[in-house]
Amino acid sequence: MALIVAWLLASGPQHPELGRVTWLRDLDAGLERARTEGKPVLLLFDEVPGCSTVRGFGRDVLSDPEVVASIESRFVPVAIFNNVAGADRRVLEAFREPAWNNPVVRVLDARRRPVGARFDGPYTKEAFQAQFARWLEGGTPKVERLTVSAPCFWECEARLGRLPAVQASRVGFLAGEEVVEVEFDSSQSTRQALVDEAIALDCATHVFTRSSEEHALVSPRLGARAVRTDEPLRASPKDTKFYLRRSGQPLEGLSPLEQTRVNAALRFGEDPAAARASCRPAK
Repeated sequence: MALIVAWLLASGPQHPELGRVTWLRDLDAGLERARTEGKPVLLLFDEVPGCSTVRGFGRDVLSDPEVVASIESRFVPVAIFNNVAGADRRVLEAFREPAWNNPVVRVLDARRRPVGARFDGPYTKEAFQAQFARWLEGGTPKVERLTVSAPCFWECEARLGRLPAVQASRVGFLAGEEVVEVEFDSSQSTRQALVDEAIALDCATHVFTRSSEEHALVSPRLGARAVRTDEPLRASPKDTKFYLRRSGQPLEGLSPLEQTRVNAALRFGEDPAAARASCRPAK
């Protein structure tokens, strides 16, 4: 009887938080399989064991037969636990995801580059399937702008320049403050998510909005930190890409995305050649 019980436990779902999807637990192995099979990676960051929200997502969405079949046929599923140390924690930190958090799902190509927006709820089958469809479409790029004030625009241009959704940046002055204006791919990040990342990086003392729609979107969460203005940004070309300019490397021949990534790499002591190579499309 003991052997039968042990077999049943081993053959059943090990973690209800993960639903009935068959997950890999190593991102490098998942990326290698993605290259071999020509599929993107569906990367789940999850709390295991988790709270009721986490368990509900596993039960109601990740155990749904239609969802399970779609994930396993179209993607290479990889699960990373957001509440353990070791390899999981290193992946969590590499993607700047919070620990002990509700489920987050990202889709990556075989070179670790994001495809479409990050999913972080609402945790219903309908919401997940809607994002799922956008991932399958490849996340049609739509460039939007976000302008934030910063204690030091040199520093914050570099910090924001590491965010996957950010495609270009410039610095200047607005309403008497140093500001960073970024162009971002809204298929990779929502405006609200990008604002949250900027705040976490201490790079959003204020968020300047340029339309009533944009203001209505962010002001409920930001209060007085959201400032509606039509005042033009006074750009400061000599300060834009400060670390890249200081290095003596030429800006000519670099795309806006390459300038943004290389500038950030130089600030944080990373390899600028690798940063530039990461901007190139996969072959």
